[in-house]
Amino acid sequence: MSNKEKWLNVAELFDAFRLVPRLVLAAILLFAGWYIFDITQWYMNLPAEERTGMVSGFVGISVPAVFGLAGKVADWYLKTGRKWTD
Repeated sequence: MSNKEKWLNVAELFDAFRLVPRLVLAAILLFAGWYIFDITQWYMNLPAEERTGMVSGFVGISVPAVFGLAGKVADWYLKTGRKWTD
């Protein structure tokens, strides 16, 4: 087996296990979980007089945006990859 064939086999294995999409999906899900936890803690620790409409709006817009991004990445992961049937 030549060196080129070995690298092609490694590439085939790398593609079959979909390592890059799995790492991207794991990263965005970890980020979303961290972000939701962190922004919730921040918002709950604000004094009542500092919870203005702007702050509530920021939290109300940014949390669904992060979940939307995570959903798009998950959708991309599910729609890509090798087709195992003809």
